[in-house]
Amino acid sequence: MTLFHHSLEVDHFDPLPIFEHFSSTSPGFLESMNARPKTGQFSVIALRRTESYRLSRAEGLIYTGPEGERLIQGDPFEALAKRLDEARCAAPCPSPFPGGFFGLFSYDLAGWIEDLPRSVATIRDIPVPDLHLDWIDRTAVYDHLHRRLHLCSLESQEDLEQLIEEMAPLL
Repeated sequence: MTLFHHSLEVDHFDPLPIFEHFSSTSPGFLESMNARPKTGQFSVIALRRTESYRLSRAEGLIYTGPEGERLIQGDPFEALAKRLDEARCAAPCPSPFPGGFFGLFSYDLAGWIEDLPRSVATIRDIPVPDLHLDWIDRTAVYDHLHRRLHLCSLESQEDLEQLIEEMAPLL
């Protein structure tokens, strides 16, 4: 897969207006607000979700994409690894998150990985999936240390140029 990247200097960065602008297609953002490499440095905004993967004991691995929902048969971790392999970028990117999986792993995911007693693995105190991952193909990552905003697209150069245009009034 080809990665399209653009970097620009930005003295002050507020992720909230950007997230609000893209909120209909964005699952969220990870905010840092500090320039210390060991404890923060980057704010990551996942700008566009194109597909989702939800794993639970009751349903298995459910894929949701443009054509709707479907159950993915077989080992869920092999299916997710295959998705990553299909999208592997040939060249490195200066952004720490140019796109890919963005989501959550619940505590109950341990039941898929470890051999736990059935009663422990099936008790649900909160109705959340064991895993929920969105596939992100557009990102904005701000480096607080170097004051640079990295815009990335896994789609096309035209998609990146459209993103740059859309982003300009928000900065």
